[in-house]
Amino acid sequence: MNGLEILETGPLSLIQDLGRIGHLRSGVGVSGAADRRSLGLGNRLVGNDESAAGIEVLLGGLSLRSRHSSTIAFTGAPAQAYRDGIPVGHASVISLRPGQTVHLDYAPSGLRTYLTVRGGIVVPSVLGSRSTDTMSGIGPAPLEPGVVLPIGPSPLAFSPVDLAPVPPMTNETLDLRVVFGPRADRFTNPETLVQGRWEVSSDSDRIGARLGRVGTDELLRRTDDTELPTEGVALGSIQVPPSGQPVVFLADHPITGGYPVVGVVADADIDRLGQARPGQHPVCRCLSSVERCRVGPCRHTDVVRVVLVPGSTTSTGAVTATVLRTDPGGTPLADPVEYPDLIAAVRTIEEAEHPRWVWPSTATVYPLLRAGVRVQRCHDISLTRAILGMRVGKPSPPADEFDDDRLGLFDTAPFSIPSLSPPSSPSSAQPSARTRVWIC
Repeated sequence: MNGLEILETGPLSLIQDLGRIGHLRSGVGVSGAADRRSLGLGNRLVGNDESAAGIEVLLGGLSLRSRHSSTIAFTGAPAQAYRDGIPVGHASVISLRPGQTVHLDYAPSGLRTYLTVRGGIVVPSVLGSRSTDTMSGIGPAPLEPGVVLPIGPSPLAFSPVDLAPVPPMTNETLDLRVVFGPRADRFTNPETLVQGRWEVSSDSDRIGARLGRVGTDELLRRTDDTELPTEGVALGSIQVPPSGQPVVFLADHPITGGYPVVGVVADADIDRLGQARPGQHPVCRCLSSVERCRVGPCRHTDVVRVVLVPGSTTSTGAVTATVLRTDPGGTPLADPVEYPDLIAAVRTIEEAEHPRWVWPSTATVYPLLRAGVRVQRCHDISLTRAILGMRVGKPSPPADEFDDDRLGLFDTAPFSIPSLSPPSSPSSAQPSARTRVWIC
């Protein structure tokens, strides 16, 4: 049988994809990778759809043998990988011949490393997903030595790069942005959440990150010990048991709970919390209304995707556009909408919805750049390559212009392209200086 033969698993190795959607009503949670960005990046590197299943390795220690020619990548926690004893790069494309072995050392920082393989791991799916839910037991069993994982057919797409420039992962203080509520009124001192220092407990797992206080900092105190009626809880919910030490729900969290939820961690920070090690110090701060708009939706499996398809150029120099809203799987949610001006469409939708944009081709970005729209993020490999190529000869922006609101394949500050001048007859819907385009 062709595939990947597991030789060693380390502390825990699980099959994970982006989770099972649409079953909350039946009491089944989403589950999926604890660090969605890293799994998605690994899949893009080997040419898969981001939702393809890979292996989530806790700390490291995984060893496997390829039974046929295959292409793999390691992302997430930067554990050193070896192919037949020779070191290979992290977040890079690795080719394996039949019989070659790969061993993963233990990561010096971060918690979870992801192995993705071209074609994806095609173990039987349960309720539309191959993810292992450690709380409910739904999905494939944890990997054991001797298991051979079947690999799907190779996709048509190829990655145009061999190495992804990802930010370094450290064990330093972790900044978590939170929104208070919905049960902050059940505490006498909810502001304590964003004061002092917390520490990730060794009791943390895929269900939740348990936080303890550092030193004599004050714990959260409830107004009374009355239990709430059971209510739904979301990914990132900060639930506080009677001990006053909060639990931040992660990928395998329960879908209901009775302890009050003092706040919710911003979705953009959930993946980084999924990589936090015991002993690491998160610092919580309140997310302002302005930041909520700036952060916008992140790589989450429930988000509506907005597909923008450029059309023809009109006599005024404007580019027409067709906008289609889809679910994460690409199924249209409504009829496509025609816009006479691509720039006006981007501005209107971005200001109203802050959506996740999906660009069908690299060329889509050119009319936006010509019109002066500030391209602020790039998470698509081909677009990254194109935009970096256009920056040849242009100095890099200062380091303080980079931030990690939406860590992905590559984050670049707003810039303009001198060689692309504005059109001679700009459309009346010229975007304002505050227009942002999110390329995911």
